[in-house]
Amino acid sequence: MNKKGLTLVELMVAVIILSIFVLSVGMILTTSWKFWNNGWQQVGVQTDASYAFARIEKIVRAGSSATVLGGGSALQVINGGSSTFQVVGGVLQLVQGTKTENVASGVQNINFSSSRDTVLVTLTLLNSSASTNFRTTILLRNSL
Repeated sequence: MNKKGLTLVELMVAVIILSIFVLSVGMILTTSWKFWNNGWQQVGVQTDASYAFARIEKIVRAGSSATVLGGGSALQVINGGSSTFQVVGGVLQLVQGTKTENVASGVQNINFSSSRDTVLVTLTLLNSSASTNFRTTILLRNSL
């Protein structure tokens, strides 16, 4: 019995072990890719929310007065002219005169409330499977 080579049983065992290894690596890569994708979606939503808050804060801080419209779904700021934040079809828009700028998309909910010289903003953004909630209070620096 000095024959060299593999028997059929040895070959089958090697194929089974190799299959288990390849399937394991494939499952790990698929799971890692899903986590990576979800993480990037979350980062994207948070970046959009941060940009929206930066735009809202800049306008509100420069304003002399703020009026909540539509039961809290819109905000009008007087700052020499008029700037209005409103949601149309899930998109937060900034309307200044005849110009309309899309500030953030995927708006699930927005709520504005104001007191004498402060504005409270609550924003929920949704993008695929990622969502984020933000809340901030902004002081009108130029209030009368």
